[in-house]
Amino acid sequence: MGFIVGNSFSSNLNSSVSYPFIKEWEGNIVEKVIVVPESKDLREISIYSDGAINLYWGNQTIPFWTINNQVFVDSSTATSLSIEPLDGDVNVKILVRSVKQINYEIGGGSKIVIPVKIRLAIGTGENYFDVNADSYDDVYNSYQYLVNLQKLKDSDSGVTGFKLFDIFSFFPSQPIEFDVVVDSPEVGEYLPETIAVQIFDPLIVGEVMFAIANDVINLELNGLGNKFVGNLTRGAFYHEIANGKINVLPDYSRHVGRFVARNIYTDQYDTAIIKSYTPNSNQLLGGTFTLTGSF
Repeated sequence: MGFIVGNSFSSNLNSSVSYPFIKEWEGNIVEKVIVVPESKDLREISIYSDGAINLYWGNQTIPFWTINNQVFVDSSTATSLSIEPLDGDVNVKILVRSVKQINYEIGGGSKIVIPVKIRLAIGTGENYFDVNADSYDDVYNSYQYLVNLQKLKDSDSGVTGFKLFDIFSFFPSQPIEFDVVVDSPEVGEYLPETIAVQIFDPLIVGEVMFAIANDVINLELNGLGNKFVGNLTRGAFYHEIANGKINVLPDYSRHVGRFVARNIYTDQYDTAIIKSYTPNSNQLLGGTFTLTGSF
């Protein structure tokens, strides 16, 4: 059944038993959770909470005890022990003494930590590079292949930067807030408030790649049509800027995207070139994208 022994872990409930192995845990609990798993080894469990919590053995749905700023100790503890905070977030300390090595984890579990990581892709200007430059088998038309490809991949203005970003590390189902600044807004080709983000659907990207491959096989010297690029955005996630910040919710399928903005000369949206990305000092938060101000 267990006993309340004040507010200290200093003494064993059963002094006739020697417990050579000890494991401790302290942390915050916000919901009902198993804090000590079942075990056949003789052991003693002590629980302290700085707020009111219910205690449950095994699969109990009705608590067998409630403590508040007290230490509860029990030595008949073969089943698992769960605790449930009654007033939101509470700090809990757990001490397990055992006659055998404690090979299981105790406590509310460790929170999974996944840092936000970004890589930039599709270089433009001085960063432009065609990985397939030596792979074309048509000697006479290979130059035109390269010209057409550069029209598609490079920046319209020749500015150095990148067209795409990849959020390749993130915590699933958790939105990420990024800061977005424009390097030279006074001479830019778009207004900062028109910036948005598109996160591509990879299945649609693959579909469009087949269409582009078909165009390459049946070489058209006038270049690829603009609709090829526009079709890439079908089914994309779309996020608009607000006060220099953009909130993005990537998933395991959609995590590669681009910035777009409305051209002040044509009133059409196009790919805004990324100059750089600076990670946040807190790796769990989004960093800062710096855009060049050009397409």
